[in-house]
Amino acid sequence: MGYPIQRLTFGGVLDQAMRLMRDHFVTMTAGMFAVFVPFQLVSYAIKVGRAAAGQPATSAGLWGGVLALLVFAVFMPFAQLMVIVATTDCYLGKPVDVAGTARKAWSGFRSYFETSLLAGLGMIGATFLLVLPGLYFAICWSLIGPVMVVEHVYGKAALKRSRALVKGYFGRTVGIIFVSAFLVSAVGSGLQAVLAMIPWLGAALSGAVSGITSTYTSAVVVVLYIDLRCRQENFDLQLMAAQVAAVGGQPSNDRPGDVNAPAA
Repeated sequence: MGYPIQRLTFGGVLDQAMRLMRDHFVTMTAGMFAVFVPFQLVSYAIKVGRAAAGQPATSAGLWGGVLALLVFAVFMPFAQLMVIVATTDCYLGKPVDVAGTARKAWSGFRSYFETSLLAGLGMIGATFLLVLPGLYFAICWSLIGPVMVVEHVYGKAALKRSRALVKGYFGRTVGIIFVSAFLVSAVGSGLQAVLAMIPWLGAALSGAVSGITSTYTSAVVVVLYIDLRCRQENFDLQLMAAQVAAVGGQPSNDRPGDVNAPAA
């Protein structure tokens, strides 16, 4: 299923991310489901066990803390990378399936993890100075995921590249990211409040809701990245030229999605 690669309106970015999720739901959400559903079930089991032992059920205790650390420090970044890979491939018309997405994500996970850690430390350092610098860099570096997946640029170069794409469109980037985050937070919180009243099944469904909302916010970032490349670098025309060259018997070395940025 093909999707037009072009500049999108503010709402068009949000709609395109939703359309991609609708058309490729299993492939795009598989990684997040594999993280959040077991996490919610195990967390619920720990709380039930603590309540049975006469301990506060509102706290997950030491083991719950260890589980959360593993999930959000290791498994969550991998799931995010799977979403970025799947969304990019789906959007650019490449063949995609869960197993292939997982293999592709795993092959680039170390570089992705190291670059994400670098960005996280930078944002923490900026936040220690003042909150606003931390938020500023969080927005400037928000596109490092698709930059790494599409352009194969990592480390400080990925941070610089993301910032360059956001430059001139900072307000647009802030608006799209915060509106998408607000929408999923409002919907997700409401659903999870209801599901919290249902034992066990509610925990599993709550994990599924978290997986869906997290997938959507990551997909929005990918669509935004493509949109900004179309605006700044005529990425849509680059892809069209590559496709025309291939059809005309002059294959381009650039595959759709691997058309890199102009040299700085």
